[in-house]
Amino acid sequence: IGVNLTFFPLHFAGIHGYPRKYLDYPDIYSVWNVMASYGSIISVFALFLFIYVLLESFISHRLFLFDYYVNSGPE
Repeated sequence: IGVNLTFFPLHFAGIHGYPRKYLDYPDIYSVWNVMASYGSIISVFALFLFIYVLLESFISHRLFLFDYYVNSGPE
């Protein structure tokens, strides 16, 4: 969601004449910039959440709720 919200508004703004690689933009394109900024904030938040979940799963040694390696054969 964050990546889509970051790049799709800039794609549609480019279709409407949004210039690339300029230092200063006209105020009419500020809505597109704000939407792209919110999308990048969402992406960064999702990245930090992913890193937190990854580190928490390495640090805490929880037991499995289900044993996925159950022998179901006749032996």
